Amino acid sequence: TVKTIKVFAFPDIKINFTDTAACDSVSVIFTADSLTGEEISFDWSFQDGETFNTNPVERLFTSSGKYTYQLKVAFINPKCVKIYNDSINIHAWIPPSAEFMIQNPSGEDITDREDIGIKAQDAATFIDQSLPNDGQIIRWVWDFGDQNIDTVFTNENRTHQYSTTSGIVTVKFHIIDEFGCESEIEHFLLILEALRFPNIFSPNNDGFNDYFYPLEVSGFFLDFEMIIYNRWGGIVWTRKCKNENCPDYQKADFWWNGKTTSGKDASEGVYYWVVTAVPKSKFTKFILNGSVTLVR
Repeated sequence: TVKTIKVFAFPDIKINFTDTAACDSVSVIFTADSLTGEEISFDWSFQDGETFNTNPVERLFTSSGKYTYQLKVAFINPKCVKIYNDSINIHAWIPPSAEFMIQNPSGEDITDREDIGIKAQDAATFIDQSLPNDGQIIRWVWDFGDQNIDTVFTNENRTHQYSTTSGIVTVKFHIIDEFGCESEIEHFLLILEALRFPNIFSPNNDGFNDYFYPLEVSGFFLDFEMIIYNRWGGIVWTRKCKNENCPDYQKADFWWNGKTTSGKDASEGVYYWVVTAVPKSKFTKFILNGSVTLVR
């Protein structure tokens, strides 16, 4: 009697997977390759209890470590089952945690303070307080909220002077570590307005002190108006603006040039001025007044 015996040769199945490293969590796709077509089921089981029964499978890892897993493959012949064991190293890096503090020139913490800030033209100090976690921070990006962005490769304290805006400014801070993991945070900074004018000016076109220009330029306003009066209370000159950043400190001719509204030279003497303005900080409304002596 002759009987044929068939010995089933298990295929050398290869398990491939996608990238095993990412920030915060890693989604890995496992694929059983080098198949013969006789496979009918795939059962995956991981050491932490996760199971799947398809091919390929996608598994999310939320922490780093070495994960052992098993693949059980059944074939057309119901008596043929093969178990493949392997492991995978996962790097789910914890991203850095961005944080910073803002100080005024006196060293006070003014981060997110609505009652204390800095005067425009003053410099604020920004102190990195970030936590690196799994990687080392290699890049710091500061967005100071006034269209100035500073990208550096050191965590030294940064200082920045605000000369183009005032009010509540949002400062954004972005960090990147060696693995490409990122984090961002923002805080607000109060920038206060202030104005101080001279008590004498000489509009004689000698290029010096020709305009009644502020001695202290600090901050911008949502609404600004200046009126010059003579000693009898008559309006000699007026100027106003209402835009995002007013008045324009870069243009001297915005300010009183010693002429009347009709364009004639005002006579020498004492004049009175009143400034009414709504600051961008909305901290307090400006109503300033004083006198100025015009000499030629």
